[in-house]
Amino acid sequence: MQGRLTTVAVPEIESEEVVEDNTPIEVGSDMVKMRVNTDLEDVTIGQGNNFTFYRNRIYTVPKWVYNHLDEKGLVWH
Repeated sequence: MQGRLTTVAVPEIESEEVVEDNTPIEVGSDMVKMRVNTDLEDVTIGQGNNFTFYRNRIYTVPKWVYNHLDEKGLVWH
């Protein structure tokens, strides 16, 4: 629909130290754990959603954030 604006509440991103398993881990129906393969500072994913991710940390993120970063080749596999 043209001319309509929708806002989405983004869950808080959590981070933790790295473990050896590199596969995404589902955390509930809409969240996964993942890590990035490069530092990403102040990246915008979706309208108005700014994130910072650092290598060697595991983040719990919404699946849509994981999918976007994975499509760009930025998720550690």
